[in-house]
Amino acid sequence: MDILLVDDNADYLLLLREALYASGYNVFLARDGLEAQEVLGCSNIDLIISGLRPSHFDGLRLHSYARGSEKHKKTRFMFIINDDDATSSLLKLNPKLDFTLHKSTPMKDFVRLVDSLRLKRFEDEWA
Repeated sequence: MDILLVDDNADYLLLLREALYASGYNVFLARDGLEAQEVLGCSNIDLIISGLRPSHFDGLRLHSYARGSEKHKKTRFMFIINDDDATSSLLKLNPKLDFTLHKSTPMKDFVRLVDSLRLKRFEDEWA
C-alpha cells in the first residue's frame, strides 16, 4: 500500500513515516499540498494523510484537488487534526473515503487504523 504523508511539521512527518514504514508500507512525503500534487501526479497513492494546515496549500485544498482528479477521486484521505483546528468542523467528508484522526493519537493506534483501512480496501475490491 502506497501512502502519501503531507505536513509541514518535519519531526511529526518523520515519526509517521518511520511507524508506517516499519509496518510494511511504502511512504511518500510532502511538506505541503503543492509537493503532494507532484507526488500524486506520478504515483499510485492508496491513502493520503494530511494535516489541515500545511503552509502554501492546505489539506482542504489538497482534498478538493484529489476529489476533482479522475485518478484520485476515490483515494482514501485522512486528515490529521489538532485541538485548535476549528476548520475541522467545516469538513464535508465521505464516510467511505475520508477520515479524521487527532494528532495526539498514539502511534500504535494510528498504524492500527491504517491497517484497518488496508483491509477495508481489499474487502471493497472483493465485494
